[in-house]
Amino acid sequence: MNIGRYGVVVCTKCGNAKGVDLGTKTTKCPHCRRRLIINKLTVFYRSDSQKNIAQVVGELNAKIRDAEMPDKKSNPPDAYTLALKESRSGSNERERLIIIGRVLSRELGSFDKKDLEIIISRRGTGEIEEIIDVLKKSDLFYEPKPGTFKAVET
Repeated sequence: MNIGRYGVVVCTKCGNAKGVDLGTKTTKCPHCRRRLIINKLTVFYRSDSQKNIAQVVGELNAKIRDAEMPDKKSNPPDAYTLALKESRSGSNERERLIIIGRVLSRELGSFDKKDLEIIISRRGTGEIEEIIDVLKKSDLFYEPKPGTFKAVET
């Protein structure tokens, strides 16, 4: 069974989609220049046709841009979109996760595993237990109830 030589992945730093050769180990994001390890990313689409990959990348990036830049008549971005957008300013994964936690706390009051699952699905990367571990070890979050997290106000 042939599953496709090429794939579409999303950059873990800037969130833009990119076509990749699945036979290579790494690639660089053309938008933010981040080095991406292909086997650690979610492959959203596979094909043997570079033309199909290019079309899917274009469609996915258009959807991403629409989600990030709503027109003035639409509702403001949701907490998850804001968290992902603001997290791009983090210089490493730990900082990005802390920014996500702070934004979710600011926008939602508190957050739980369901909220983190939404973040993971939109990012295309991450494990819930690893994210919770980073947040707990940072001493910047606490659990007002078991399984519910909130940023410490500074």
